[in-house]
Amino acid sequence: WDSHGGFTYNTAACRYEITSFYKGMWLKGVWGSGCYEVYSGSDCDNSALLVFGAQSNQDTYAYTGDSYKLIKNGTSLLLYYGNITDNTTRIATKENVFNGVATSTYKIKVLWNAETGSIKIYVAQVGEEYPTVPIVAINDTHYTSGYTGWFVGNTVLQPGTKCWVEYINVIAASSDATNGIAACIPPIGGGARYGVEESVYNTFTTE
Repeated sequence: WDSHGGFTYNTAACRYEITSFYKGMWLKGVWGSGCYEVYSGSDCDNSALLVFGAQSNQDTYAYTGDSYKLIKNGTSLLLYYGNITDNTTRIATKENVFNGVATSTYKIKVLWNAETGSIKIYVAQVGEEYPTVPIVAINDTHYTSGYTGWFVGNTVLQPGTKCWVEYINVIAASSDATNGIAACIPPIGGGARYGVEESVYNTFTTE
């Protein structure tokens, strides 16, 4: 993590929670083509989901620069590009994605081919499988790499409510990779090692 100030870790629920505007959890480094995944929810109609392709380094967690931004708005999924707090342009809308239950946690997966501009988005409830066909499949070439994380803007939270994130996982091309392979950011509560091959060996005895 680069920064996640303002968040409280709920040990019982195993998640980070936030009740303030303009706060985010940011991963270190610049990321390009790859798979971006988050489990997120809120106790209001809206919820922050995912920011990727952010175009400037976030000196603080209160980032307000240009990026792609995914949000839950009622039962709809919205995808924007542009300044994260204003002057955004909506490039995709998918209605009837979420069930309208405010306390539900959803998992969202984005497959981003930054070279071609392909953005494919999959959504499912936690415990269910992703659909085989993306609910959003578009092409947009405004950004080819950037910072990524989970962000709460001013239109997401309502007074007395909170948003939460249970899981963030990124497997994508990293600007600091020296061997030309993708790097892996471990999910919350998980673990991963960069550039290390994991092996499991079983010993069998024949009599």
